[in-house]
Amino acid sequence: MKIIIRAIFGIMIAIALAGSASAMDMETLDRVAVLMPKAKVRLLIGDPDQYVQVGNLEVELYRLRNMNTLIGTACIYEDKERLVGQIFFFDGKGSNIAVERLIKNGYTLLEAKESSKILTGKDDDTGRPLMAFVFENSGMTVVMTFEKSFYDRKIRQVGKEN
Repeated sequence: MKIIIRAIFGIMIAIALAGSASAMDMETLDRVAVLMPKAKVRLLIGDPDQYVQVGNLEVELYRLRNMNTLIGTACIYEDKERLVGQIFFFDGKGSNIAVERLIKNGYTLLEAKESSKILTGKDDDTGRPLMAFVFENSGMTVVMTFEKSFYDRKIRQVGKEN
């Protein structure tokens, strides 16, 4: 998990420095669902502002505007085909608010450390199990969600190796 967190910090910097900003709204962003093919994600939210490769995962970054504190999002694809994770970047320290909102939407808190929270829940569109991670860094709140079977195969294994 430490490798993923380090990569996320790099992604945060890329989001912060990206020059353009996508014009999408929350309703459109909410229609993106786990395991959706990349082509369908792109139809909904457009082309990304930037690409980052994290191991064998392709991460597409979108800088957002006019979305209150939500300043960026990222889509994570396995084998460049299916959406297996999303990251949401919020301006400011709001991890407690994010966790409360996830719990209100049916997530269960699994682990609470001072620096991060781990939750489990279901995708509101597909009903598929998800893992969610919430933490703060560099004045931002980050919410990462992963499709659970992908998390068990890839993310958890990386965490055990480190």
